[in-house]
Amino acid sequence: MLDADNDGAAALVLRNVSSGAETTVLPASTQDYWRYEQPELTPDGSKVVVASDFGDRTNYVVGLVRVNRNGTGAVRLTNPPPSSETTTTYTEHFDASPSVRSDGTVLFVRTTCVFSQTTDDVSCTGRLHTVPVAGGTVCSRPVQLRRD
Repeated sequence: MLDADNDGAAALVLRNVSSGAETTVLPASTQDYWRYEQPELTPDGSKVVVASDFGDRTNYVVGLVRVNRNGTGAVRLTNPPPSSETTTTYTEHFDASPSVRSDGTVLFVRTTCVFSQTTDDVSCTGRLHTVPVAGGTVCSRPVQLRRD
């Protein structure tokens, strides 16, 4: 992530380590202040998957976004539920820690945090999910992990 002018808005930038050339993959926005976290290249290097609220101007929920490495074709892969609030709790959901697997899926953690507005306690739980890099249905079945 790069905040070139220190205005608090960061762009997602790929830098070629050999030439030093930079490509802006997702733009900085001083209007929306998109967050880009934990970028991960696909095994073939053609796409980037990143945890971000990019493209969600309603709830600014952090889900996974896939974009071509040249900055075109940004697509939200996941849309966690929006935050909710009661008189005693505030609940927030977000997707993080994408790991692009060689089978064409992205392994990630969907976290739900419940904040008590009466005791200031916080309880967070995370669950592994997968989604195809190409887009599609999020799978919340148990994920078998193995070392490739």
